[in-house]
Amino acid sequence: MSKETTSEPVRVCLLVDGNSIVEWQHAALQHMIDETSAEITVVVSNQQTQTRTKLDLLKRAIELREWTLVWALRSLFAKPVPLSEDVSLNDCEYVSDAKRIKCVPETVDGWKNEIPSKIVDIVADDADIAVRFGFGFVVGDILTELEYGVLSYHHGDIREYRGQPAGCWEFIHGEDEVGITLQRINERLDAGEVAAMKTISIQDSNTYSEIRGRLYENSEGMLTEALLKLESGKMNFEVADTLGRLYTIPKGFSALRFFCKELRGHCFNKSYNQPSII
Repeated sequence: MSKETTSEPVRVCLLVDGNSIVEWQHAALQHMIDETSAEITVVVSNQQTQTRTKLDLLKRAIELREWTLVWALRSLFAKPVPLSEDVSLNDCEYVSDAKRIKCVPETVDGWKNEIPSKIVDIVADDADIAVRFGFGFVVGDILTELEYGVLSYHHGDIREYRGQPAGCWEFIHGEDEVGITLQRINERLDAGEVAAMKTISIQDSNTYSEIRGRLYENSEGMLTEALLKLESGKMNFEVADTLGRLYTIPKGFSALRFFCKELRGHCFNKSYNQPSII
C-alpha cells in the first residue's frame, strides 16, 4: 500500500522495559513502519526491571504459590512460546533516530507505575501517541498528555476476559476462540477504548504455548490498523459495551486443571507427531 499522506506523520513513543522487546512486538512495529507514515521518535526505557534481585524473585514465587510449582513442572516438557525471544532495540533500524530516555517510574498503590512528569513533558513535545510494551500497569499524566493517548495490547477480548495470563483462562475453560484487543488504556485494568480487535480460532491448539503463539502471530497488523485510523482522521476509538470478568494468576483447582490440560496436550502432540512404523 502507499504511505503517501496529506497530514504530518504520527509520532510514536515506545514504552519498553530495559533495551529490548520481543519478536512479536518487533514484528508489529516493523509492520506499522512499513504500512503507515508513522515514525518512532522517542523510546522511554524502564530501568526498574534491571534492579530486581534474587530475593525479589523468591518473594514473587512464594506469592504465586501453586502456580510457581505448576510453571516449574511445565518447563520440564513444554515447548517455548513462539515469537517470544528478545530483540535488542540496538538492532532495530526504526528507532535509530529516536530520542532515548531512561526512566525509573514512581510506584503507585504498591504495583502501578507512573512515569515522572518531567519525562512526560519531554515525550508530549516529541510524540503524539505512545505504545506500551513495558512498564507494567501505567497510570498518570502519560495517559492524557499525548494527543492520542497510549496504546497497549491485551491478549484477550476485554468484553469477556480481562487480566492475566494471556490466553490462559480461555485454555482452562476450553474455549474455541480467543480475542486480541489493542486498547487506548486508562487507569482501569483492561477497560480502555478499543483501537483494534480480532477473534481467532484455537480449536486445534492443544497446549498453552500454541495458544500464546497463535495470539502473538495474529497481533502483527493490529497496530497498523490503529495508526491508519488516526491517519484517516478518526480520533475516537470504540468503547466496549460490556467488560468481562477480571482474572488473575490461577490458583488451587484452576492451576491443577491448567497443568493437566497442558500435560495432556503435550502427550497428544507427541503421539500425533510420531512417525509411522508401517
